[in-house]
Amino acid sequence: MIFNKTKKGSAELYNLTGTWYKANDFTGISEDIVLAQNEVIKLIGKATFDRAHSRYMTDEYDPEVSSDDPEDMLVRRVQLPVAYKAMHHFYQRNLVSHEDSGRKVKISENEKLPWAWQIEKDDAVLRDTFFRTLDELYLFLEQTDIKEWKDSPLRTQQQQSILRTLDQFESIYPLDGSFYTFYTLIPFILEVQQRFVRPIAGDRYMSLLSDIDSDMALAARRFVALKAMVIAVQRLSVSVFPIGISQRFTDSFQGKGAGKTPSTDALKFYLSALDHQAATALEEFHEALSATAE
Repeated sequence: MIFNKTKKGSAELYNLTGTWYKANDFTGISEDIVLAQNEVIKLIGKATFDRAHSRYMTDEYDPEVSSDDPEDMLVRRVQLPVAYKAMHHFYQRNLVSHEDSGRKVKISENEKLPWAWQIEKDDAVLRDTFFRTLDELYLFLEQTDIKEWKDSPLRTQQQQSILRTLDQFESIYPLDGSFYTFYTLIPFILEVQQRFVRPIAGDRYMSLLSDIDSDMALAARRFVALKAMVIAVQRLSVSVFPIGISQRFTDSFQGKGAGKTPSTDALKFYLSALDHQAATALEEFHEALSATAE
């Protein structure tokens, strides 16, 4: 576990987030930390996480000291999404207590239960903070020479993509600068390339990957980005997308409904419009292929 090495886990969480009480019993959230940690490992690769964890466990690393050392910064960048994901899990499962006689809600005379919409909004804020800390982690990994990240499975997949950078993707479809969303889309980008682009391009497919600024590649890139987005939204829960992106799937977006999922009709309408754009982009790709063959 990348917390609690000096038995001051709650103090570490407080120092990182400012919203977790130091007096809280860390054992209450320790299992949530493990689950969140496993989720982050899937996103950045085990080797990258192990490097951060190894540094954390050294005598040189002090959880109570903020350092500019890149290795120490890696630890904190990894800890932050783990912390917010764990806190989100913890708060969700502690809305009610589970006792012999069933579920209970306990409250003192000086406390008030939050309204349902307040809980939804708080959930949305915690979830979006988790996404933003992942963005910061990915940005740090991109800007720092960390071999484990460069050799990670996700980074290897990225190099096989016709859309190799967040900027390239955002030139077609805005992701609000979210590295997390971009890396979430990488498997879908590769699927679209293999299912649609490769059969159409034939023996010119490899040149699309090597000469990514050609007219052919630019046309293919537009189709791949739009189609990958359609497939991702169809298959994934809307909750895996940051609020700034998921709000596009709804009829309207208001602060009070920030945590709500879009209606089925709204989602179908959005996907239909996006898929139509992808179909147009595919026609343009066909035209670009024909033009280069002449």
